[in-house]
Amino acid sequence: MTIRSSYRRRLQLWSLVFLAPALILFVVMTLIPVAQAVIMAFYSYDPFRGNSIVRPQFVGLDNFATVLRSAGFWQAMKNTLLFSLGVVPLSTALTLTFALLMQPLRRAYQHAFKAAFYLPGVVSDAVIALIWFWIFNPTFGLLNYFLSLLGFGPIYWLADETWALPSIMLMAVVSGWGVSVIIFSAAIDQIPESLYEAAAIEGAGSWRQFRHITWPLMRPAFLFVLVIGTLSSLQVFTPIYLLTRGGPNRATQTAVYLIYETAFEYLQLGRAAAMALILFVLVFTLAFVQFSILRPKLES
Repeated sequence: MTIRSSYRRRLQLWSLVFLAPALILFVVMTLIPVAQAVIMAFYSYDPFRGNSIVRPQFVGLDNFATVLRSAGFWQAMKNTLLFSLGVVPLSTALTLTFALLMQPLRRAYQHAFKAAFYLPGVVSDAVIALIWFWIFNPTFGLLNYFLSLLGFGPIYWLADETWALPSIMLMAVVSGWGVSVIIFSAAIDQIPESLYEAAAIEGAGSWRQFRHITWPLMRPAFLFVLVIGTLSSLQVFTPIYLLTRGGPNRATQTAVYLIYETAFEYLQLGRAAAMALILFVLVFTLAFVQFSILRPKLES
């Protein structure tokens, strides 16, 4: 018993040694900045009021009150929710469909398609945005070229209030397949082939096999993709920053871009921190609701 307990203590000690670099990095780069942001939300750093980083003024809940009364903030939240509602369901449905279509193929073809789908995930968001900037170009862009072949005039995709946000959503849907396809494919691969063979003997067709075998066993992967996709879409920033800067006329201004603009262009650090906390509450609430709705179905 003594030898076993000594071994456990040594194992725990070495576990802490190997975990220490990651834990230190997490505390320094994530936990401390989050705590500072929470504190900043209750202070004013406005240089036009005589405040600064070293001489902030405590304002209590004034930053939150100002943000909640701001029409620009609610417009940004509306754009963010529209973006998420448009991108997440469509992207999830498409990636699930592609994963199912790849399943009957030979392994070599599956690997080729997975690599093709995952390639945009390896490329940085900035590069993807620049490629789509060329595709959306109203003069020599790829989309308007195909429209001209059909006899339609050019569309100013990123400069038109009607098309700007849908254009960013299209880019997100087309460019965001990689990780989800891999996750769905891995979940499908874990399903025993004997279940499908037994279902086929019983006379079950493809739809019934999907409904009673594939779908119930891959629900955990679906929940993971749905939650991660929602969290990512609610924090969209890079394509907005590189392609539209929130325009035209704030039609593509999302919550994270508004936080960036408020903090680093208007120097309203306390107000930006308050926006970030409100966004955090929204993201946490949506994730909790998704888990609450889907998790009982996973356990049933």
